[in-house]
Parts: sequence; structure tokens; C-alpha cells
Amino acid sequence: MGIRGRITMKTIYNKTLLCFGALLFLVLTPAFSIESENSEAHHTPIAEVYDEALGFSAGPMTGTGLTYHKTYGSKGWQIVAGALYSPEIQFYGNLLDYSLGFSHHWRVFSSQWKDILGGNLYIFTSIMHRGYIPWVDDSYYDEESETYVEVPPYSGSYTPQFTAGFGIGMELIGFSHFSIPIEVGYGLTWLPTAGSLQNQFAVELYPQISFRYRY
Repeated sequence: MGIRGRITMKTIYNKTLLCFGALLFLVLTPAFSIESENSEAHHTPIAEVYDEALGFSAGPMTGTGLTYHKTYGSKGWQIVAGALYSPEIQFYGNLLDYSLGFSHHWRVFSSQWKDILGGNLYIFTSIMHRGYIPWVDDSYYDEESETYVEVPPYSGSYTPQFTAGFGIGMELIGFSHFSIPIEVGYGLTWLPTAGSLQNQFAVELYPQISFRYRY
């Protein structure tokens, strides 16, 4: 579960542009409906009517786990916390993996169509701490004997990770309550135990997503 070499930039761009394009269409479509309805000239954004939310979030800039979101006016904040512990010996994954993240949001555009569909376009900044202990598999193929030598997996060293990010998010709100935010942004990650200073830092473009219920 490292930060390098997992997803190519081309793959990220293709998937995130497709998701962003579809979500942007859904976010902007209600705006044209609103403009065509003179009797609905002003709307209180759904996010301000139902200004709290609970759900699940996954992403390398805010972490993976349960989330709480609070909206106040055109701004909002979110906290994400999660942890996994797998003591059973495995050939992959982590013995321990936890994360704690916080993000702040600034809404720049909002639209809605009655109580059926709404959307928010926003800018976000985030900070996140993650720590994990990986299962290490040192099995190898011996060319001389032409056999595969299995070495029992063992737990590796604790690895702390810190990430700061910023980017753009789009939140789709269905039936005033069901919220699906999709975010894309740049994350600066610091791995203090990665050896040389050059290997400790990485800047990448990351997508992340949440599923929440507003109330």
C-alpha cells in the first residue's frame, strides 16, 4: 500500500476525467432548470438546509474510514477516521493500517432542481496522517534449483505517512439527502522513514470519493 508506482498518470486522468465529466453534467443540469422556472428564483442550497452528514470516505488525501461533515454557510469541514487490524499472517496487505484526516471546503457554485437533484462545486484543502505495519513476503525463485522458495511472511516496520492536499470537488445530492462527493487534487506526501530526503517526498494527482447521508 505504498504511494509510488501503483497507478499510472494516464489511468488517473482517464478515470477522473470521465467521473468529473459525468458529475459536472449532473451538477450543472439543475442550474438550467432553475433559470427556466421563474417561480423558483431563489433557493437555499440543500447543503445549508441539511448541514450535517455521516458516511464513508476513501482517498489518499483525507484517508479511508467513517466520516462526519459539517456545513456552515458556503464553507464546511470534514473529518475521516479509520483503522484495520489483521493479526492473521498474510502474504499481502498490512498487519495494521489506520488513518486520520481533516479537510476544509469552500463552495463556489451550487444548483438544485426541486428536491430531487442538487449539486455543489467546491475547493478543498486537506491534511492526513496514516500509519501502517505491512506484512513482508520474502519468498523467491531459486534459479539454480529451479524451485520457488517460500519464506513465511512476517510483520515489517511501522511506517508513518503525512499528506497535505488541495483540489476541486463536486458533490451530487439526490433527494436532498444522499450525497456523493468526488474530488481530484494534488497531494504532497511525506514518508519520514523512507531514507534519503529525495525518497521521502512525492507529489501526485489523486482522486477520492465519499458516500454520505445529509441530515
